[in-house]
Order: sequence, then structure tokens, then C-alpha cells
Amino acid sequence: SCSRVVEGKNIEGIFNAISLIKNDFPNILHLHLGAEPDKNKKENLMKLRNELGLDNISFFMGPQSKQNLPFYYSLADVYILPSFWEGMNRSVRESLFCETPVIATNYGSMTEFVKDKYNGLLVDPYDSESIARGLEKILGDEILKKKLSSNARKSIIKEHSLTKTMSDTGSIYQKILRR
Repeated sequence: SCSRVVEGKNIEGIFNAISLIKNDFPNILHLHLGAEPDKNKKENLMKLRNELGLDNISFFMGPQSKQNLPFYYSLADVYILPSFWEGMNRSVRESLFCETPVIATNYGSMTEFVKDKYNGLLVDPYDSESIARGLEKILGDEILKKKLSSNARKSIIKEHSLTKTMSDTGSIYQKILRR
């Protein structure tokens, strides 16, 4: 995962989901990239992480340079962002571009990038079991993971390339100016 460490990003949901599947995936490792949370938030997250027995599984890597992010995305078996609300998230697009399947929120703008069972899986961010099932599906099914990975980069290039985005934006401006 990669995000600011704030309430809406649902890192607690990630922790709870991992705790549900950790025995089935003994080599599971969760790395979270992003700015360090404030002291109280970090203490609460560390307490939950330790209570769930994830202290040797889940690690906060802190902020990373943009040049290093593709390395982490490409290294991952899955990128996860089950946030409660989200804008046009850059890290999801970058992960897909690096051919990493994504588990994301099943509503809002994430559904524009993540197509369920095509380049990732959509889950209910309010349900840790839903998040855990998404992780289980990708981590436990190599054929599915390869399919999602294969489609990930293609989907971003086809639907969200800079050229297409600029063309779409230009079309919107032209429609407005015609009025």
C-alpha cells in the first residue's frame, strides 16, 4: 500500500484483512509507503498491528522518492487501497502501469481505473472479510494474478494515457467554449 497515513485510507482495514489470512499465507509481507502519520495515529496503528500479530509482517517504510515507487509497485504481488473515499488516485494508476493487480474500493473514482476481475478486484472497504477475500483470491490463484497483471498496464495505457486524458480534457473545454 502507498498513501498518506490518514483515517480515510483504511490502513486498519488492511491490518484486519491481513490478520484473517496470515496463517494461510505464511510468507505474506505488507509494506506501506508514505509519509509518517502523526504521533497519535502512529501509536494507534502500531498498537493494532501488534495486537493482531502483524509486527513481523507489516512495516511502514516512510516516504519514498517518486523514482523508487516503480520498484516497489513492480515488486508487489498486489497493491491494496481500500480507502473510504478517494479522488483520482495516482498510486493506483502507477501500480497498474507497473503490471501490479490492484485491490481497491468498490465505488467512486476507483471503479474508473480498477475493473473488477480484469485488472484488479473491488472490495467493500467497510468489511475486512471482503478485503481479505480479495487478497486470498489474488495471492492464492496464480492464473488469476497473471491475468490481472497482464491486463493492468494495458488498461491504463488504453483508458488513461496522457494523450487520451489530454484529448478528453480538450473535448470538455471545447464543449464548454461552444456554449
